Amino acid sequence: MATLGLYETDGGEPQLLLVSYANGLRLSLQAAQRLRAEHGTASRVLDLRWLNPLPLEELRVQAAEVGSILVVDECRRTGGGVADAIVADLAEHGFAGRMASVRAVDSFVPLGTATSAVLVGTNQIVEAGLQLIGQAMTA
Repeated sequence: MATLGLYETDGGEPQLLLVSYANGLRLSLQAAQRLRAEHGTASRVLDLRWLNPLPLEELRVQAAEVGSILVVDECRRTGGGVADAIVADLAEHGFAGRMASVRAVDSFVPLGTATSAVLVGTNQIVEAGLQLIGQAMTA
């Protein structure tokens, strides 16, 4: 895809498509590396690059190729982030794969180290990705 940033981990066909933007992209790339190294799970990370308009047509192509999609959204769960629009579009266009999202907790964003209590993190992405593709998290 010429208009989207696409990254793949080595090691076979991707089982999981991680979709994100901004800081979520960095976290998703870290999670993809951990999924590969610790769980043998190949994944593809798609950087949306822009949010308006969302590149939904190209996203549908990638989702269909991989089959399981995890949207990593920095917005709060009920804050109307891009995950809502992405999941709705895939559902409305008949995507038959598994979908999930990882989002920030509904709260005010704290400062300092307390941010890790409410914002999306790499561990949360890895755990949600493994759940989505039906693998167990190992210690």
